[in-house]
Amino acid sequence: MAQSPDEGFTGAVMGVLQPRWQIVPARWRQVLGAAGFEVAASRRSLAVKTGSWWRGRVVALLFTLAGLSIAAWLVGSTKLGTVAGTVEFSLWFSLWSFVGLLTLPTLSRRGVIEVDERAQIEGQTTEALRTTSHLLDELQDGEPRRPALGEIIFHPIPSLQNRLEDPRAQGRIGFWDAARTSVYLSLAGLSLLGRAVHCNCGRPSLWVFLPTD
Repeated sequence: MAQSPDEGFTGAVMGVLQPRWQIVPARWRQVLGAAGFEVAASRRSLAVKTGSWWRGRVVALLFTLAGLSIAAWLVGSTKLGTVAGTVEFSLWFSLWSFVGLLTLPTLSRRGVIEVDERAQIEGQTTEALRTTSHLLDELQDGEPRRPALGEIIFHPIPSLQNRLEDPRAQGRIGFWDAARTSVYLSLAGLSLLGRAVHCNCGRPSLWVFLPTD
């Protein structure tokens, strides 16, 4: 477990393509209680068990590598490494990162739903998931309901309404945490958005471990 002054800190499943260990916020024990903490910790394990965590990592890495290649091609080999070329590279990659902010959240939301479904299959009750999700949401956006368009574009974690009341994913595979992993990786391309998205802007504790499910 880890301490953080920011209540939005959610820890992470550590590892590049193989999970090494989990970091879980110590604050969760106080907020969730013993039963809720067990639900949250088991969901993290299920994210790995279902393969959703691995798929999310692969998507984030491939998206970043594609962006690096495209930005380098657009700048051109003669300008790469120069001051002007570095600035241009950063701007092109920032634009690519913005495309990711618009597209990757859908894949991440499917990952959250996939893990919720698996948790219910393995014995977690809907009420336990609802209570735990509500308490964790209060530490994040505190938006149990959101306009559909806003959620589709910018939010990799579905609202409580969509997680627990809307139709299920019906077996569609998810890509857990793909969107926010790609935000962290965007620093490799000198993206201007890596520390400026709505969930971590001005919050240094969340610059490396962006809030996740």
